[in-house]
Amino acid sequence: MVTLSEAPPALMSGHLTLYYSKDALLDNLPVLVFYGPSTTSNVTHNSSRIQSHIYSLAGFRSFPRLTIAPSSPLYAAVNHLPADQQGDEVSRGLAVSLLNYFASLSKEIKTTLRDRVAARRPNRLAPMMFDEMHAGDLAANMEFVENYTDIANLLMPALAKRVLSWVDMNIVMPVGTIQRVHASNGQEVVPQVDDAGLPLYDYGKYSSIVESFGLPAFLPTSKLQRAPSRPTAHSKNRALSKEQKISLRRELCELVDTENSYVAKVNELVNTVAPDFRQHDNSRAVDALFPRSLWSIREINEGFCDEIQTIISDTENEAIRDIEGDSHNGDDLGSPVTQGRRRDPTGITHVAKAFLRWFPKFTDSYQEYLRASAEFPQITRALEETSPKTAVYLQEYGEQRLRSALIEPVQRLPRYSLLIDNLVRLLPASHVGLSSLLKARDIVTDICTLDGQAATDISRSTRIWRDLIDDWPTSLAPKGRFITAVDMVELEPPYVVKDQTSTGLLLLFADVVVVVRKKGQASLSARGVLAEIDRSTTSANISSVSRIDSDRSLLFLEAFDLFDLHFSESEDGSIIQMCILGETAAILSSTSTTARHSIKVYNLLGPYDGKAARFTEDVVKARTESRFPEAVRDGGKWALRSISPLDESIGILAALSEENPDYSISSGYRVCDVHLAIDQPRHNESAFSQGQNTCIAAHITSIANRGAEMYHLEVTSRDGTRFAENCSPESLVATLVNRSKWAE
Repeated sequence: MVTLSEAPPALMSGHLTLYYSKDALLDNLPVLVFYGPSTTSNVTHNSSRIQSHIYSLAGFRSFPRLTIAPSSPLYAAVNHLPADQQGDEVSRGLAVSLLNYFASLSKEIKTTLRDRVAARRPNRLAPMMFDEMHAGDLAANMEFVENYTDIANLLMPALAKRVLSWVDMNIVMPVGTIQRVHASNGQEVVPQVDDAGLPLYDYGKYSSIVESFGLPAFLPTSKLQRAPSRPTAHSKNRALSKEQKISLRRELCELVDTENSYVAKVNELVNTVAPDFRQHDNSRAVDALFPRSLWSIREINEGFCDEIQTIISDTENEAIRDIEGDSHNGDDLGSPVTQGRRRDPTGITHVAKAFLRWFPKFTDSYQEYLRASAEFPQITRALEETSPKTAVYLQEYGEQRLRSALIEPVQRLPRYSLLIDNLVRLLPASHVGLSSLLKARDIVTDICTLDGQAATDISRSTRIWRDLIDDWPTSLAPKGRFITAVDMVELEPPYVVKDQTSTGLLLLFADVVVVVRKKGQASLSARGVLAEIDRSTTSANISSVSRIDSDRSLLFLEAFDLFDLHFSESEDGSIIQMCILGETAAILSSTSTTARHSIKVYNLLGPYDGKAARFTEDVVKARTESRFPEAVRDGGKWALRSISPLDESIGILAALSEENPDYSISSGYRVCDVHLAIDQPRHNESAFSQGQNTCIAAHITSIANRGAEMYHLEVTSRDGTRFAENCSPESLVATLVNRSKWAE
């Protein structure tokens, strides 16, 4: 983590006294000065060396050693004191301290405060501020405060040390740099994946720079909702033993047998059971009990069963000869690139490719059936109560028998996953069919969880939130994916953690942060909200959300654009500070509008208790996901790398993309903590001009260094601080982090 602001010194020191005044130029808000002799040398109270610690609307600044000397430029403030105070040591010290305080403020802070004052004046013009006259006037009106220890006790927690554990970064590379790695398996050219199942890219001469930004990372898309499956359990041998080959063929034969049995059961439902029920009751309830998707499932699975049976039959003789032969001669599968050129007598590769051809065809029919199946018990009970003929026939056929028949398609999908797991455990890690099997398992998992539909149906998702949370605005429809919910208590100044009765939730979406208040002790927790959202992914369950016990009592408070927020953490990880930077503070609010550039402080509870870094990691992932549309992320010219805070002083989530005029900075690189351009010098200026909350803009260029790989790094901070340094790829990240001036 990096430090954004240090904790204040011990303000309750016996050497300090507190002085106070109201600043007439800043809405009569207080200015506090903790003043005393410098403790860095053996001096008296009347010495020319002092210390001062000043707190105002502009922030806290500490000056442990200041010299009061007529030769100092800061002494100009003394000339603006009343004549009777210019001879007073304390008044002179206060004036010098305040002018030094004004000089230490950044240009951005001064501009913001001047704009605040101008907005409240009839002529919209701000007076002269932060000069020696301003400092002298404040010092002249300073009053001694007796109970300074009480005030110090309040300020210390409010000014506690703030840190940052994660930042998001854009890395813009020259056109043509990012290339997907492909290899031939003897039959076709296929894209390669790394050990984590993520796409493998080649970055040419910039590969060493990219590798310095950690390991490949994953972000969900509508096509891929979770990280690709990895072979967590597989054979450690490079060659298949005779026993393994026998087990593989046994699994494949069992697949054919169970698939034939399953197709027969579906055929019975379609050809016999459904027509018999319709003879007794031709209502819509019966149509709902036997949805049209059942007919589609029969047709698709018949075709799937025929192809699998053909593959098993065509490879049977070769598989038997391979099992009966020397199982260790010629069966070393080699590398992923060369192994596909050899025949696979087991038939696994052909079966895996058949899975990839057929499983995507299952999606629509099976997901429709899964949603419909949620209402089958209610439909059955309703038919028993409203249709006497159907009730008699149901009793004759057997209610449990009907339920078992109807649940067959629902149970079939997980069995494909179990089968694939069994096959994976038997295969060596280098087997050519392993990757296809893992992809097929991911497809089945996505069908079962209905992720594809839930990720794209924004209106349905909005209805779920409206049913779950009172006063949810009809106009609030987050376009980004829902990521997580966090239990919290909002702390009021001075931000002391104590027993609080007002608790709530932070709902993090890819583009919005929503603040929700709990109205009762029995309100849903973050875990409960996550469970309800998961349970409501089917259309049948949407209505069930509104039937939850009313004690859930969640009340909408306000929503913020994620890109208008800046988060920091307390050193112990218990508190996050949310600074609102946007032109419009809250995009929606049930209360009065939050002031622009305001700060909210939350004490995290539940699974995030003491884990503020985990929340900021979720935030940078959300920002990255929202910043780059799926068309860019799936386009083959985009990648993601991640550095853990354990490896560097700060965690970095770096999105790599190529320079693209059609994908402007104002949209794609809209807001990020760090913007790094490689051989793109003009990006530094545009990163600040169009990405309004970008903190660091950097640029690197290759330099000749007698064969050694070296780069020239230029870094510009938001406040205008610049530096340049030559570095190697290995030291690039450390240099960038250490030299950057992070926004407070």
